[in-house]
Amino acid sequence: MPLFPLDKVTPGMKTAAPVLDSGGMLLVREGAELTPELIERLRNRKVPAVDIFLGGSQPSSGTPLAVTDPDAAQAALAHAFEKANAHPVMKALFDAASERIRAGRKK
Repeated sequence: MPLFPLDKVTPGMKTAAPVLDSGGMLLVREGAELTPELIERLRNRKVPAVDIFLGGSQPSSGTPLAVTDPDAAQAALAHAFEKANAHPVMKALFDAASERIRAGRKK
């Protein structure tokens, strides 16, 4: 499912994966329909991007992301890891995910 920058999200879209804050707290469940109020709350929580369900099959948290906007993906990744990046294991995960995003840009 594509990752949409929050400024491209519109009411009525559905989340294809849970939306978490930088501390890992659940903000929006998978499959939730976004409302103007919910989008504003995400904006206030500084969520940079949301995984959006585009149809064709049911949302699944096991579905790999199709990164259509590598910059938004990198921003979402940085946001998710901003407080956990000091831990060596979390830093390794962050680095691996960043490399995966960079590799996708080369294709």
